[in-house]
Amino acid sequence: MNELSLDFYGIAAILRCEDAAVFNELREDFKYFISDYAPAREIPISWELSLCEPPKSELPLGLASLRLRDYKVYDRGRLRRIVYDDNALAVYDYRARRGRIYCGDCRRLHELAYLAVLSRVGEELDLKGLHRIHALGFEHKGEAGLVLLPSGGGKSTLALELLKRTDIGIIADDTPLIGPDLRLHAFPLSWGFLPTADLSSIPKGMIRRFQRKHYGVKKLVDVDFFRSRISSGKPLRRLIIGSRHSGRPRLERASRPQALRALAVHLIAGHGIAQMSEYMLSLNLTRTFNLLDIAFARAALAWRVARRTQLCRLMLGPDARANAGFLEDLLRSGIEKDSPAGEPLGTANARR
Repeated sequence: MNELSLDFYGIAAILRCEDAAVFNELREDFKYFISDYAPAREIPISWELSLCEPPKSELPLGLASLRLRDYKVYDRGRLRRIVYDDNALAVYDYRARRGRIYCGDCRRLHELAYLAVLSRVGEELDLKGLHRIHALGFEHKGEAGLVLLPSGGGKSTLALELLKRTDIGIIADDTPLIGPDLRLHAFPLSWGFLPTADLSSIPKGMIRRFQRKHYGVKKLVDVDFFRSRISSGKPLRRLIIGSRHSGRPRLERASRPQALRALAVHLIAGHGIAQMSEYMLSLNLTRTFNLLDIAFARAALAWRVARRTQLCRLMLGPDARANAGFLEDLLRSGIEKDSPAGEPLGTANARR
């Protein structure tokens, strides 16, 4: 049995899998967090992965507790069984923090395991006061910033251009962590790109494919490609609300209500973050109160972020290189602090 030990800021996770191909994919996914030992102060989150159809003895009986989109949930005490519409089965014991996934398709088993790890680790990090935010996190001269963009909005593309053309550090391209002291912590996973993305600047050996059930194929870029530029633990100074338009890159001051609306989506609700409703949602009162505690903690953090950071709106153009150059120029020259919301702070005479 192949075994992988991981350490996510003190949250230990152990993965066990007999299939070498699935194990190696997960090892690549989480290579930044690989640890030679598991912290002993808490029970580790553990997953055993089986590349086979679920045994009949594990299949649930009776009525489902929840039915959503493509799965049914069956709760019995602390044990949850999740039956997916493609016949995959996940069994998780919340008290023992131990789970098992059965699936006859290796690509689907990889996807389910990857998302399950992020879901359970993410909730534990929330309870510890480290909250994921759906954003590009960057560092410049010892200070951190966030660019909020929706899924598919170009966070990884912007990160790649910053990596190639600037000396700006990357904290995470998709889900950095914000601590209670408003420091931004690295959470590096493989960068994901559409199959049509131009990755000619990246060695082919650092690119692999990831098949997702609902979202198709992505090309993943290995953590080792950008490891030397990863930054962490920097104070958060700038919150940039990103959007797309057809013109040149443009920046303007944002208001606190605008920032709070964006943070409600990207931080409080965690839209775009792998939280996985099949593990999060529950009719159990203890679980419900846990989620309420997390929601209130995220809301309090969002308020502090909106009050203590420079707030801007960045309209990104279609030219990724120009977007990166524009952001670098603004960071180097500084952003005015006194401009009212909606007033332009800069437009690109973009470097080409």
